[in-house]
Amino acid sequence: MKQPKSQYGFALLAAGSVLLHTAALPCTAAEDEILTENGFAYALTAEGATVTEYVGTAAYVTIPDTLGGAAVTAIGDYAFSPDQNGKASLSVTMPDTVTSIGDYAFYDCNALKTVTLSPNLTEIGAYAFAEMASLTELELPSALESVGEGCFTLSVKLQSLVLPEGITEIPAHCFNGCKALTECPIPAAVTSIGESAFFGCSGLTAITVPTGVTEIAPNAFRSCSAMTECTILGTVTSVGQQAFSGCSSMTAMPDLTQCTVYGAAAFSGCRAMATASLPEGTAEIPDQMFNGCAALAELKIPSTVTSIGTGALQACTALKEIHLPKGLVSVGSMAFVYCSSVKKLLIPASVTSLESDAFTLGNQLVVYCYEGTVAEEVCNHGNMPFVVLPILQDYNADAVCSVADAVLLTKIITEADGSASVAAPALDCNSDSLVDIDDVTAYLKGLALYAKAPIEA
Repeated sequence: MKQPKSQYGFALLAAGSVLLHTAALPCTAAEDEILTENGFAYALTAEGATVTEYVGTAAYVTIPDTLGGAAVTAIGDYAFSPDQNGKASLSVTMPDTVTSIGDYAFYDCNALKTVTLSPNLTEIGAYAFAEMASLTELELPSALESVGEGCFTLSVKLQSLVLPEGITEIPAHCFNGCKALTECPIPAAVTSIGESAFFGCSGLTAITVPTGVTEIAPNAFRSCSAMTECTILGTVTSVGQQAFSGCSSMTAMPDLTQCTVYGAAAFSGCRAMATASLPEGTAEIPDQMFNGCAALAELKIPSTVTSIGTGALQACTALKEIHLPKGLVSVGSMAFVYCSSVKKLLIPASVTSLESDAFTLGNQLVVYCYEGTVAEEVCNHGNMPFVVLPILQDYNADAVCSVADAVLLTKIITEADGSASVAAPALDCNSDSLVDIDDVTAYLKGLALYAKAPIEA
């Protein structure tokens, strides 16, 4: 059997290959016996007749509504696949009696241009219409309830398809590589969009994800390069790796206000995306998440983020400001490399893991770090411009270090009459083991440095 192509790097189902030549094998059970009538090989089942192979020579094929006196209810696995019959049919018309189409039924039928389906069809198997090079359109009946994995994979000329309202799942690889597809509305009843479902659908310009979908699977809309907008109607809580990677025409991140879990490179290569916002509760910006988002000028990082992965913001050349949260713990390798418009970056004191190659050197970037922290140590060994900030105390407990704290410090020192007996590390701002007016001066100098530093998220 001819192996499925792997243009987009996924492996198509191959388990059905053992069924390839079943029509030619002798049968021992009467109900499995392969019979032939008017160019059709078929088997009789309790439900009716199943077409197992077309052995005729016609280019325009009409499947009869009965074979062997039984209603034709199914088109079997590989029934019209060229590997099965060696023919190159141009058109196939099914009777109204057909309710199911098997796996790979029309797989790789490159000459087949037209398929007329039964209005009573309820099920289409895996890869049934995959790699059909000439198929431009297909009208699906309203009775259809399910389509199998990879059903239309790499049918590169398929331009439009309307899925019936009874469909509840778009399975993995369903439209993978259908680069001519410009329209495919997702039915409101759909609750699941599988991995790589629309991967490589470079003709799609917009997509609406219905209310019932809560997860965007890995690679689901990857390389939908013409898609300018993705509308999320419901509450999506997780986005898989590379789900929107390569959506180079999308101008804004979809509304994902409840989504706190993202896979690696979820939005990498979204070159036109100008704004992005992550909701509170998001703990991680994973590896490569916004890598190559060259137009990204505004990014909201929530206070809950504790980890920024490898290359997470790499080559975000339009981004001028990055406000890192106070609770950030780790920053991965090349996290901010080639962010050439960022001139100042403050590393919070909470960071305990910071890769030395997280920044690009030589682009006028000045790193602000707190004294005694991992960031200061990395900067000391990194041959980069940096400013060390003193760790100031919030004396009035208003969550802000300001002149009001300096006033309170002055009051403490004045009431102590300059006595060194009240000295404490929290009051000794210049680390001279004394508590005096010099500490107020040191505190004010620290505030001046804070004023020049970027704001923490």
